[in-house]
Amino acid sequence: MWLINTTNLKLEYFVSCGSVAYAILSHTWGDEEISFHEFQALQPPPPPEMWKSGYRKVAMVCQLAKTYGLNYA
Repeated sequence: MWLINTTNLKLEYFVSCGSVAYAILSHTWGDEEISFHEFQALQPPPPPEMWKSGYRKVAMVCQLAKTYGLNYA
């Protein structure tokens, strides 16, 4: 399973997520959504001024997950 590190916004692959706590994003689709492949191509993350609204949404869920002590989303 691919998870997003909430500290650096990088994708990390886990064979088993049984011991990893993570947040799950549920959202509605809007303009400028980002696909998995686009997100994967943006490693390392671009500067915030270049973020599409969909990328900003992912960054915000990571920030929220961090406030709950979660290292992954």
